[in-house]
Amino acid sequence: MKSPPGPTGTDGRAIQITREGIPTLCLSIPLRYMHTSVEVVDILDIKNTAKLLAFFITTITNTNLEGVIMLLKKLTEASGGVSGNEKEVRNIILDEIQDFVDDIKVDRLGNIIAYKKKEKIIPRN
Repeated sequence: MKSPPGPTGTDGRAIQITREGIPTLCLSIPLRYMHTSVEVVDILDIKNTAKLLAFFITTITNTNLEGVIMLLKKLTEASGGVSGNEKEVRNIILDEIQDFVDDIKVDRLGNIIAYKKKEKIIPRN
């Protein structure tokens, strides 16, 4: 996996290129006014990102580890990814999630909105 050629605005690159390299993934949480005294974030975004990360980690097994590594490699090597140039990364994600959701929309800002219908739970008698 390659690291971006310059600063990323996080410590991710410094961690990734330290010594022999440390696999690094940055998850972004939407917020406003970063690094100011009036930074605003929705607590549900933080909780849901934590749930997503926990789910991701718990689904990695010896059987699917190679596939996970290949996906992360594909995402990190995709051109763009910076704000306003996410098309290639978005297309990779769309391709990966299509079999797991019921409906996908991309809004006019380029955000992916995926819908998964809740399965009915049939009570046991």
